[in-house]
Amino acid sequence: MKKLFIFLLLLTPAFVFAQEDIYFKAMQDEIARTQKELKIPDAPRPYFTSYWIKKTQTLIYESLWGELTFSSSDTRPFALLVGRTHMVVGNAKENSNGFMHNYYYFYAPNEEFKMGDGYDALRLGLWNVTDLEYREMIEMFFQKQAYVRQKNLTDKSPDFAPAKQGEFLAPVFPWPQLKHAYYEDLAKELSAVAKKYPHLEEAVANIHIVPGMMWYLNSQGGKQRLNISWESVTLKAQIRNKDGFKQNPSTEWVYTQGSLPSKEELLKKADAFYKQVNDGYDAKKATPYVGPVLFKPAAAQEMINVLFAANVSNTKPLLQEKGEDLTAGGFKDKIGQRVFAKQFTVEDKPLLQEYKGVVLAGFSPVDAEGVPAENLLLVSNGKLLDLPFSRSLTQGRKKSNGHARVSFRQRPRAGVTNLFITPQETFTQQELEQKLLDRCRELDLEYGYIVESMPNAKDELPNITRLYVKDGRKEQVYGAKLQNFTSRSLRDILAAGDDETIFNLPEGADPARSFIVPSLLVDEVELVPSGKHPDRKPFVSRPK
Repeated sequence: MKKLFIFLLLLTPAFVFAQEDIYFKAMQDEIARTQKELKIPDAPRPYFTSYWIKKTQTLIYESLWGELTFSSSDTRPFALLVGRTHMVVGNAKENSNGFMHNYYYFYAPNEEFKMGDGYDALRLGLWNVTDLEYREMIEMFFQKQAYVRQKNLTDKSPDFAPAKQGEFLAPVFPWPQLKHAYYEDLAKELSAVAKKYPHLEEAVANIHIVPGMMWYLNSQGGKQRLNISWESVTLKAQIRNKDGFKQNPSTEWVYTQGSLPSKEELLKKADAFYKQVNDGYDAKKATPYVGPVLFKPAAAQEMINVLFAANVSNTKPLLQEKGEDLTAGGFKDKIGQRVFAKQFTVEDKPLLQEYKGVVLAGFSPVDAEGVPAENLLLVSNGKLLDLPFSRSLTQGRKKSNGHARVSFRQRPRAGVTNLFITPQETFTQQELEQKLLDRCRELDLEYGYIVESMPNAKDELPNITRLYVKDGRKEQVYGAKLQNFTSRSLRDILAAGDDETIFNLPEGADPARSFIVPSLLVDEVELVPSGKHPDRKPFVSRPK
């Protein structure tokens, strides 16, 4: 099988090469043994075996009202080594891939397993999880074959097509020194900022520092080593507004590979967050609304995640015993159709490591099935031109484009990496607000809405503002939820801002990815008040 080599070295003083990479050696030796020796009578042998090893160290510092409540300096943090495997049994035409045999566990891999940091310990860990994986894949293979016969399926598109393999090796970096005192002080100062705001009932700051590397190897020659380090600052607050409604807004800022801003910059951002929460004391209760809404970048990112990224992921539905695959992307059959406003281009760029000086979390030159990744033009002039694909193909699709993505809750499936939403024309924030007012005036509406952030599109919006047509006055609103929020909103985008913002999301339940989005003005959005009831006010006020 042909192998495509991609090799990029970012040589800075912070990076050095390890004398011997025991992680690749342990994976290679166990793969060779697995492919040669692993077999059960009357059962298919492994066709494809892949391993991931992640080495991370999680440092946590948390404070409440300026006082430290937790520090990793008290817990002797150590580097955590975990492994994961994905196996396909059978052959290129008939195999175990793409079938969900157990609906309760979804299409998830075996659990990540802890490993010792030495060659022998690595081999033992890989051997143990491989044995579990092989038994599960054999069961999946026979159940899939029975299902295909029972349903008399005629679709012959491959579930694991042959593909050339790629290689990318990022430099190994030395484990960073633990700056406990600095992060403890930073955590305390961040939550202490909130003390001057009288309506806040709680103020928490949480800092995560997570240096990490990832190694990937498969039996067909795919190989990758990536720096997966990230840092984050999370601020949480609690406020009970004048109507007695309790709210718990939060914000999170994620940074990649040692790019945490200075203390001064973070304190300035923390002050803006706590002030905004405090100003919500006089917020008005939401009422039903249908009309234009301006989504600021943090809210637009979640909108794009829910309405676009999810719809272009998982492009080949899984076969499953219990009905239709509800996780399959909604745009899987819409190539050539308009799915976005005409003035937009959407691209996915897994080969882009850095943008405007920021390392992108979705950088992945080799995908989760060992295939060299390709940059994709997904949308042009609003029309869907292409989709991400893994080695699981649909009819008419000839090959993978290197977009297999993996997380601890999902085996490799097609998904996005670094998603760019690019308008043909942009407007300042003042111009966008004027467009919002003009559209409200056309629709004979008293006001429009601005949504600052939207951690989850299904939850109550934590930060929303009314903008009045008559005098341009703004007032905060609480208790609003989105209703009938569908991909139609993508086609209803009227304008975009000049405030393009990068959002990095490290791997969690979903694969690591980045969104690069501006503010988006949507023509018609439905908001409804939540059914939340007020809370009892404290018997005495907060201490001064």
